[in-house]
Amino acid sequence: MANIGSSLTAAALADMAGMSARNLARLFAQEAGVTPHEFVERARVDAARNRLEGTERALKVIAHECGFASDNHMRAVFAKLLGVSPSQYRGSFRVFLQVKHLASPCSNSLCAATLGAAIGETRCRGRLASPTQRF
Repeated sequence: MANIGSSLTAAALADMAGMSARNLARLFAQEAGVTPHEFVERARVDAARNRLEGTERALKVIAHECGFASDNHMRAVFAKLLGVSPSQYRGSFRVFLQVKHLASPCSNSLCAATLGAAIGETRCRGRLASPTQRF
């Protein structure tokens, strides 16, 4: 994953492996069950998902860090592989975490700062939020 932002073309991967692009593609598909391109695409989506879940970085920044040609390219790949856009993925993950967090009492100041204002409270009281409530 350290090189996920690099140009990982079939030719570059084949060069690293010391074989032709065609031979790499054949052997890789035989062993992994997917083409090198599909593997790299899935790895980039996984890296982007981790960043969407754990950071507030802009989509354009995440796309660049994960090796997508653009944020539009990342959107297209997300739609193809996950059926949602990166924004939708981030939004649904946030709602899941907030509902989970509100399900148990806490005194976390971050909770009060980010969620408290959204639900009109100064501290988390262990209530479940509505899944449709926007935070």
